[in-house]
Amino acid sequence: MFLSEITDDQLESVFIKIDAVYKDGLIFRDLFTHSLLPSAFVSLDGKFEQVNASFANMLGYTIKELETKSWMEVTRQDHILPDLDKVEECLYEELKSYKLFKIYLHKKSGDVPAVLVVTKVIIEGIDQFLSQVFPLGWIEEAYSLVHKKGH
Repeated sequence: MFLSEITDDQLESVFIKIDAVYKDGLIFRDLFTHSLLPSAFVSLDGKFEQVNASFANMLGYTIKELETKSWMEVTRQDHILPDLDKVEECLYEELKSYKLFKIYLHKKSGDVPAVLVVTKVIIEGIDQFLSQVFPLGWIEEAYSLVHKKGH
């Protein structure tokens, strides 16, 4: 699929631009809060610091409920270790962002397969992760629309 064709350099370029916008603060907060793209700020210990409504809706929780949890609590158990490995690379190596296939757990209805894109960011002097999620259903829908129109 087309997401697998995105290089790490391209991702880093996008997130450098996002970081520049963040410096303006309010614009980034509005983008984050109102974005249809499920997004979350995650502390280095894995706790959700802030999630947007799209992220909460994707998993069937309220924002307040999710902000009491860690990402490991809403991830299918067999998908925790690969993510932890990448987190470790971000913490102790030069890796600033990564993407991987992941299965989240919906509060009521089970598995939510997605592509997760994570970038290590510094917000008000504190290292955090910005997690952005592309639910597989969205990707499949886009793929079928493109092929339906003969592109």
